[in-house]
Amino acid sequence: MTLCEKAGSTLRPRCTGMGIGVLAQALAAALLLACSTPATQAAGHRYGPVKVTDRSATFAVGDLAGRTVVSARLRATGRKSRPVAATSVRRAATGSRRPRGLLRVSLPRSWRPAQRAKRMRLMLHVRTRPGRLASSGKVVWTADGESSLASEWASSSSLPAAAAPARPAASRIAATSFRAQGRRSYRFKVRDGDQSFGERAELGQALPARSDYENRWFRAGQERWIAMQYYLPASWPTDNTWQTVFQIKPVSPGGGGPNIGLDAGRNRLMFYGNSNAFGSTAGNDFLGNGPLPGRGYRLRRGRWIKLTWHIVFSADPAAGSIEVFGNLADGKGMRTLVRQRKRATMKYLNGAMDPVHLRVGIYRDPAITATARLYVDGITVAKTRAAAEANAYGGR
Repeated sequence: MTLCEKAGSTLRPRCTGMGIGVLAQALAAALLLACSTPATQAAGHRYGPVKVTDRSATFAVGDLAGRTVVSARLRATGRKSRPVAATSVRRAATGSRRPRGLLRVSLPRSWRPAQRAKRMRLMLHVRTRPGRLASSGKVVWTADGESSLASEWASSSSLPAAAAPARPAASRIAATSFRAQGRRSYRFKVRDGDQSFGERAELGQALPARSDYENRWFRAGQERWIAMQYYLPASWPTDNTWQTVFQIKPVSPGGGGPNIGLDAGRNRLMFYGNSNAFGSTAGNDFLGNGPLPGRGYRLRRGRWIKLTWHIVFSADPAAGSIEVFGNLADGKGMRTLVRQRKRATMKYLNGAMDPVHLRVGIYRDPAITATARLYVDGITVAKTRAAAEANAYGGR
């Protein structure tokens, strides 16, 4: 959520650092993230008690993920504006009603508020530009289009052929300036006749594999948050058949179909999972508290939608779990789309749990004849929801 969405709203601040006094309230002003300019402004105003010993403070300044702080200046009541060091940006607590960016600033040594002052007005002005902010260490990896395709993905399955490193035809898979955050997103395109075990244009971290990208595989016992944004144009096909746009799939060729997936066919979004932990390709749809075959969420075209997956990886149905959150651009905001449930999220292969990997793009029924385009942005894998969403949903 950016400040331009909540300009003028009152947000509760937090303070951090050595000997930090509590500052009671914060008033966030507009954050203009106009990508046509090299730098944009963010402003945060706060009021509250300030101690002489304060050396850092945290301001609620909106979602700055996907941007780099160029400069930050702080002004107190009756004092000149002074430069301050903006050290890090992070999200508010996961349960926050109004998620926002929290910008920590280090105060200069010359900072000496009046010892008797009980309340002081502080104004923070920040200049930002597109780019990556300092990582909190909770992001495991990203493939959000900000770096080269071959450096973010192990392989591609598309025309002219499946390849590792990824070398798809630019007419089928490429980075594009049309995006939801940062500077670029990925554009996928499939035309009738693009055969590859079904018509597809996908990027993945395996199948085919790259040994130097095995650290991006998901393994038994790991708990991960995966966040991203999707844009399906108005021309997206509505055929009454399958069109897969997300897969968590075994890395071994003999692993069978996906353990977890997302289908965007039949004019709806349907989450599905494999119903057999031993390599079967049979699957079942699930929604809410239990499987509801044939149902799903209405597909919204021409809008960016947000999805966050929370997965515990295991082939043991009692140990693995999945839940999904999202904003489907339907006016209902961010909410639970699939309630947490225990289930196998991996498969056994040759007596062991086979690692799985992420695949995104278009994989569809060859019976579909219309050309399909899909945009995916912000793909982030992290150890916490806050870290995943801060990168995947930040920027614009």
